[in-house]
Amino acid sequence: MGVCQTKVRNSKRQNTQTSQTQIRIRTEVSEISESFPKRRMNLQIDPTKISENNKTSPLSEGILFTRRAKRRITLKKQGSNNYTATTSSSNHILLPACAFKKYSLIRKKQGNHVSISCLLQSISIISNNKTGKIMQLETFPKDDPECTNYIEWLMRNKIDHPNIIRVSEIFQDNKYYQVVSEHFEDNDLSDLIVDGSKLSKPQVSQVVNQMLQAIHYLHEQQIYHGAITINSFSYQKKLDGIIVKLSNLKGAVIKVEDDIEVLKYTSPECIYQPQQNEARDVWAIALIGLTLKKGGLPYQLPQQLTQEKIRMLVKNNTFKFEHKKDQAFKEFLSSSLNKNPLKRIKVEQLLNLPFLTRYQLKQKSEQEILLNNLLEAKPSCLLQQLILGFFVQEFNWEEYLQIQKLFLEGDVDMDGLMTKTGLVKLFNKYLTIDKIEEKIDNLYKELEIDDKINSNLFLALTATRKDVLSISNIEICFEIFSLNSSEINLKGLKKYLNSDIDEIKVELTRLTENQNSLNYQQFSKILELMI
Repeated sequence: MGVCQTKVRNSKRQNTQTSQTQIRIRTEVSEISESFPKRRMNLQIDPTKISENNKTSPLSEGILFTRRAKRRITLKKQGSNNYTATTSSSNHILLPACAFKKYSLIRKKQGNHVSISCLLQSISIISNNKTGKIMQLETFPKDDPECTNYIEWLMRNKIDHPNIIRVSEIFQDNKYYQVVSEHFEDNDLSDLIVDGSKLSKPQVSQVVNQMLQAIHYLHEQQIYHGAITINSFSYQKKLDGIIVKLSNLKGAVIKVEDDIEVLKYTSPECIYQPQQNEARDVWAIALIGLTLKKGGLPYQLPQQLTQEKIRMLVKNNTFKFEHKKDQAFKEFLSSSLNKNPLKRIKVEQLLNLPFLTRYQLKQKSEQEILLNNLLEAKPSCLLQQLILGFFVQEFNWEEYLQIQKLFLEGDVDMDGLMTKTGLVKLFNKYLTIDKIEEKIDNLYKELEIDDKINSNLFLALTATRKDVLSISNIEICFEIFSLNSSEINLKGLKKYLNSDIDEIKVELTRLTENQNSLNYQQFSKILELMI
């Protein structure tokens, strides 16, 4: 949506913070030196602003559906004869228009570490002009046959899996194809082992499991990647683990067999005779898992590495795992890195091995996660709450919907406010905590809350803050709120935060001691105080 839907539905009663919280935040912000260099952003935001009203569906079990949600499950007409599928599970239609008629550029970022011309495409972070939804855009030259083949492949295949970056729309102009996909933090999987860092076995198990889930999904559709490397995947660190997604889907279509990174993860039987099959993908995933555990490739790579040297190394190397004491880890490695492809384990069997099942965390319900967040939440002022609400909608839409659903469940009289009694009932329903009434009383005193909580404050208290307040997300939102300048002022906040302008003005004036602007360091500090 972009425009923060955090305005209180019933404004007859607002939660107010006493001066103690505001003074603490203002002191932290004012201590930041103004001598930091100015940041000039490369932002192009469409001036159009659309306020969207929430609509309650009787079939949603309390979830607030907005127009953004509706666009995700319907077809929107783009012209007299063209429709674009707005759900990622639909086949894609090539739209005869430039993507920047619908989206605005926030910033450009580096692409995948692939060295052929077709894959050195431009990758940008963009936002929808109407909804503000943050997405990612990749451009491919139309005069390259391999790129054209990839676009046609995307249009033929319906790819929709939680561990694969979802493509939303495909545009074209005279020279380029433009692929719009979901925004996922651009952290390559190799960043997890930078400077010799290693993952624990439970972490390796969780990461490998997600990679295998993505590859198994492709294999079920008779799609074999055949060019998997450690940087074919991106990751995000969450409170309950590491989330992994396949970000280089194009490698399944556009082949780069001579690329050294691809050769490093190629199975021995395919090093001189490239094939796309299940055995090759299994080898690559298992080798990535071993690399994450060891903190680097398990090969002794020569200093002057060439394609032929890496081919010889992969072809002649034999892994030995007899010394491994952990039998589950040993079974996983020996069965998946078997040099004989006929004896190598299948993906479906691999997913059922003890190493990949015993470390899987017991999944908490969404209600448990949100209510536990509330008990651990730090105090925040109104401006922090509004900005955090914007972050949750842009970077964790699913959690935003769950928070709205949970709030409606606790707002029994539907007046836009949740009483302390209603909150206690939610805790008793979803969690078993001793003396919960006493804990909530203490929480109310610590956070300086009156008896009732509005939806805006409830969102701020229950959101998983560490997940959305990452450095990358903070940088993106600073560029949005600053409107292509070096500081955030009232105009940018007014445009994207749907709250009373006088309230925002008072908060900004108080926090900045009448300066009425925030540089990047101050903006970042305000958000860090909530973590």
